[in-house]
Amino acid sequence: MTRIPLWKAIEEQSVVWASIPLFRRFADHLPRNAPQRAAGLPGLLQTIQASASWAAARPLRLGFAIPWLLEQLEKFGGLPGPKPQDLGEVLVSWLNAAQRVESAHRDTVAWLRSRLPGYPALPAPQLAPGTPLTTVEFSWRLTWAPQERTRGLQLQSDPPNAGKILQATDSQQRGLNDTAHSLAAAFERTEEWIRLSVAADALDGDARAKLQNTRVKLRQRLAEKVVTAYEPNLAMPRDEYRQLVLSEEIKALEGVALEYANAFDAAEQLVEMVASDIFGQISVYGNSDIFTKPQDLDIQPGDQQTVTFTLADDSWPDVGMVAWLDDPFIVDALHITGINFNHNEAAGMVQRVTGVVLEETAAAWRGFSS
Repeated sequence: MTRIPLWKAIEEQSVVWASIPLFRRFADHLPRNAPQRAAGLPGLLQTIQASASWAAARPLRLGFAIPWLLEQLEKFGGLPGPKPQDLGEVLVSWLNAAQRVESAHRDTVAWLRSRLPGYPALPAPQLAPGTPLTTVEFSWRLTWAPQERTRGLQLQSDPPNAGKILQATDSQQRGLNDTAHSLAAAFERTEEWIRLSVAADALDGDARAKLQNTRVKLRQRLAEKVVTAYEPNLAMPRDEYRQLVLSEEIKALEGVALEYANAFDAAEQLVEMVASDIFGQISVYGNSDIFTKPQDLDIQPGDQQTVTFTLADDSWPDVGMVAWLDDPFIVDALHITGINFNHNEAAGMVQRVTGVVLEETAAAWRGFSS
């Protein structure tokens, strides 16, 4: 099924969000948007980004991550460059805007998730307590808030709080609602959404019992004391343990129960990728970045086509960014997923960049026909 409605919907949504003054106060200080990134608040954010590259990949999740990152970095000797304490009210004001943006973003994604087939009675193992999607600790995933499914979001015609949090005008509020509706409608027409609906309808008593049993096992294996016994302090190893345990328990399922778990994962991952990762990039940075003179392209086919290439110009890409290649073989935008630096005597420092092709973005965002 075509992805064009999804890409068009988040582009329209990004325009509305980017027009809101509070959102711009947040976005304009990010290093890629600022006129310089060596001093002041952009300098501090650039230093944080250099220490934790994932920070640039998910700009709409920075509001509550930055204080945690600063605390962690202080434990390891602090930061070079601008100091948080020297920025005073500038940092406080920016953090307030960033946290409002993140809260509004999470409110919108929670509303979109409430459109998932079967919501709120979702027997997915991924939503058991303590998993990467439900933990209150560090997670690479966009977590579901505690008690999120008890808020009655499926009964709400619009994301309930996003406009108020962003201090939107009446016109901007209508834009937020309209574009959220368009995005929800686009999700409902995707292969992943339809697959989950079919899988949910196929659940019988036996399959539901198997899913419930898996959730019980996950609750036990991911209890706080068990995770702490594996790793008492470090956030990322604790997260890796949660991922491993969840994977093991899902692989142990069979038949209808396994299909439901896999279908839920596919639909949930689609929401997170489109409505958070890609939307976050284009709302904050736009979708017009182009890498010129890419060399040594290596195209790997698959469910998601992957491209690895060498940059010969002076570009400095960030992990997570959305960009185009100036190459006739790759017409769609890329979502950058990895960057490796290599040195050779002939060329000096060389960047080897990997990205996932966002199929049909050229048609959706540039009007190109295939």
